[in-house]
Amino acid sequence: MRFDALFLILGHFIVHPANAQNSGSYAGSTQCVQCHTKEYEAWEASHHRHAMEPANKSSVLGRFSAQKLDHALVPAIPFAKGGTYYMRLPNKDGRMEDKPILYTFSFFPLQQYLAETENGRLQVLPWSWDARPEGEGGQRWLQLYPHAKETSSAFWRGPEQNWNFMCSDCHSTNVKKNFNSENRSYSTSFSEVSVGCEACHSGMARHVEDKQLGSFHNVTQVSGPKNRLDLSARVKQWHFEADNPTRQPQQKSETDQHKVCFSCHSRRLQLADGQAVQSTEYFDRYLPSLLDEPLFFADGQPRSETFIMGSFLQSKMFEKGVSCSDCHDPHSGQLVAPEPQVCTQCHLATKFATRSHTQHPTSEKSPLCSDCHMPSTLFMAVDARKEHSFRIPMPGVSAAIGAPDTCTSCHVGKTQQWAQAKLDHWNQNNSKNGEASLLFFLARRSDPAALDGLLTMAQSPGENTMKRAAAIAYLANYKDPRIPEVLTKLVRNKNHFLRLAVIKGARNLPQQTRWHVVEPLLSGRSLAIRTEAASVLVEDWTALSWPQKEQLAPALAERIATLSFNSDRAFSHLVKSEASLAQGYPNTAKQQIERALEVEPNSEEAHVARAEFLRSKGKSQEMWEALVNSLKLRPDSATLNYLIALEQYRRGDLDGALSSFKASTQLAPEEPRYWLALGLIQSHLGQKQSVSSLHRAWSNDRSAPYKNLLCQTQKKFRNKLSSPCSLDEPF
Repeated sequence: MRFDALFLILGHFIVHPANAQNSGSYAGSTQCVQCHTKEYEAWEASHHRHAMEPANKSSVLGRFSAQKLDHALVPAIPFAKGGTYYMRLPNKDGRMEDKPILYTFSFFPLQQYLAETENGRLQVLPWSWDARPEGEGGQRWLQLYPHAKETSSAFWRGPEQNWNFMCSDCHSTNVKKNFNSENRSYSTSFSEVSVGCEACHSGMARHVEDKQLGSFHNVTQVSGPKNRLDLSARVKQWHFEADNPTRQPQQKSETDQHKVCFSCHSRRLQLADGQAVQSTEYFDRYLPSLLDEPLFFADGQPRSETFIMGSFLQSKMFEKGVSCSDCHDPHSGQLVAPEPQVCTQCHLATKFATRSHTQHPTSEKSPLCSDCHMPSTLFMAVDARKEHSFRIPMPGVSAAIGAPDTCTSCHVGKTQQWAQAKLDHWNQNNSKNGEASLLFFLARRSDPAALDGLLTMAQSPGENTMKRAAAIAYLANYKDPRIPEVLTKLVRNKNHFLRLAVIKGARNLPQQTRWHVVEPLLSGRSLAIRTEAASVLVEDWTALSWPQKEQLAPALAERIATLSFNSDRAFSHLVKSEASLAQGYPNTAKQQIERALEVEPNSEEAHVARAEFLRSKGKSQEMWEALVNSLKLRPDSATLNYLIALEQYRRGDLDGALSSFKASTQLAPEEPRYWLALGLIQSHLGQKQSVSSLHRAWSNDRSAPYKNLLCQTQKKFRNKLSSPCSLDEPF
């Protein structure tokens, strides 16, 4: 069989990933109480226990009293009838329809509700119950996305509110998504509706059976591959050393605890079905996010919901060996001691719980350790979640990079400069610790001044792993002969985060160089690394030799399998479309784009992909008509406005193009190419505002092309706006 034909076949079949395995037998949490009474009782009151429950009198907290909830987009009436809870909502045709509530979702500080819409699809309903006490603003119905329209992914019938894809893996035990891509239906199943004992300990039926037969096994040693899952802390004993007020690890050993916790407490893409704890390797089941924009600020603070791991891995505490269970009881989820005692387990109170350290009066109203070192971010309107990198406040650095800081979150009305001046006065200037933050701030803008620092950090074994990974990934923004050499050395590193970053950093290298750097990762031991390596190498398919195609084939088959697993989302079909185009199969690529639009009719990315595909085939009129229709559906899309503007410019409609380019910059003010396009057309029309627009573009991307265009335009208009070039500079 010709290899090209073989590869086309691979695009049409689901190939099961290597880590897909039998889930084993699950006994249920109620089987644990007889022997593990203390742990079971702690779990009974936990958020894990109440992560998801059948909707009934004992689980529902909301007031289903037929109160009319007024809202312009989604009015509702929650009510109960015959022991069943309902929410009356407008359907797609605008008629009010009663939705039976099947499950509650969490319980504090917010309880959400699930209902089935069609084809086994469970959706989070638009109104949630604020479970906080009335004195704290709770005991009310709340709309989390009050401005989400029908076409928004955050609308209650949209993909972001779909339980099967977005929520099920972490809110129930032993979940099988079971999406049928042919009829776009779900048959999602679970062993236990909430996060039960076996969500962390894996299937315990054998353990229960052995206990009944009198052959007892340690619960931490009977699950997982080769019966070696170890959920203990990484450090078994801590001790104080002379002149050091912080406990140090006696010995550190890797266990499976973090891999199990991080399987849910991380921002990641699921790659395959099967309970996470069946594989002790996180990267065999998930593809994690690095410190990517827009998820994180340049200093590593979360900008969006990132679920702990990305923050915690940045911390010195993780590097020292601190485990989740050192601070949190794994069964109740609560702190093992009240604050600040949980902190003074390791940090001497005589040193750290003092006025000289906190610079705040010692009283009942004194800030806690977490107030300064674990700033909270408000998610879901009422849920303040602590950041886990345990950072030292650096308000001066925060001001420079546009990030929040913990000082001014308490001292409302004060500036970050005021806060930094206070730290300087107390001889607590920690700006040196912010060098990485400033470096990443520049790297995100492709500023040449950051390159040497990135190369140094990428090669520094003593640097924090997540920061090293970020530095490596940012190398993709630069062209420099040193980059391939550095990436080639890093490929041999055993750390998965660094290897993943190498793939990201190599993405923009020349084809042959990219192959040389990334090829060793095609046979790596982790699914996420192999499939990501395949994703960047398939882009060069037509330029690859026959042996290279054969070498790429197995990892690409696994890549296709992970995409097929996520075929309930548009992105999976769009990635397949790109791969098909790279392989020279435009008809298959077109079909995948059509499937993406079937799965998510309002997907901005799918509408953009369709327009760009039509243009690549020379079908400019079809592309124009598609863009016009897409923009009617998604007027909030910056990319669609930008593509409309480009086509208007090609058609000679300069006024229309100017208006559309302006719209794209208003919708996505941080995107440099939109400002660049706006500045160029303004310059063409003789408008001096072009200098301001091009300066905004250069502010967001400081690479040479942006600088050169800014300087040329500034000279043209003799504008005095501050910029990286002088009016006297020769051109």
